[in-house]
Amino acid sequence: MRVIRKLWFPVLVLALTVGFGIFGWTNRQSYTDVTSQPDYLSQFAVAEIPANICVETCPELEVTLPEAPLILRVTPVSELVPEFGIFRFRFRVEAVYQGDAVATGEEIWVASESWDILVEQTGGRYVECGFTNIPQQGREYLIFLSDRVEEGEDGPVYFIQTSGLVAPTPMFCYEDIPNIVVETDGFSTYVPYSAVADNEFFATTQAGLDAMLELKEAMLERYPK
Repeated sequence: MRVIRKLWFPVLVLALTVGFGIFGWTNRQSYTDVTSQPDYLSQFAVAEIPANICVETCPELEVTLPEAPLILRVTPVSELVPEFGIFRFRFRVEAVYQGDAVATGEEIWVASESWDILVEQTGGRYVECGFTNIPQQGREYLIFLSDRVEEGEDGPVYFIQTSGLVAPTPMFCYEDIPNIVVETDGFSTYVPYSAVADNEFFATTQAGLDAMLELKEAMLERYPK
């Protein structure tokens, strides 16, 4: 009996390992199939930030963002690069306002803990942007980076500064971009990405949107072109 018990445990571990491996491969394959389709984000939903959270966190960000280790003006030089669960962008550094880790003219990869792509087996598809839309090529952005850097296959990946709060991703376009507010059902703040694809920010109410626009104005005044 003792021998059988000793044999049973490694068999169970092996079965679980194989099972999780098959589950991960299936989800990864599904993820790859979806993100390789043209205009795939139009099939996704994106979260808008609730007004009360936005009104509370934006004033805090106005105080803490200038303390970020790396503050840059950048231009995206790649489309969204999806990976399994996350995505990243490549930027060209146009100006350095704070920090010495990178130089003007350098190209860097940037990711965020808030940037995520979810493809569920049940059919749900969600793009998590941290309530700030993905950057567009040809436009310049002010971004705030943390001291977190991970080594990727094609160079280091820098991470957006986070405050530990549910808050907008601190990335602000130097252009004025019209925004619309799409009403939600009161239970979920997710809306079709296609409905807000031209926005800079995603908010459930005008009050929340105004708070993000005020934060943007304050940061662009502090770090002008």
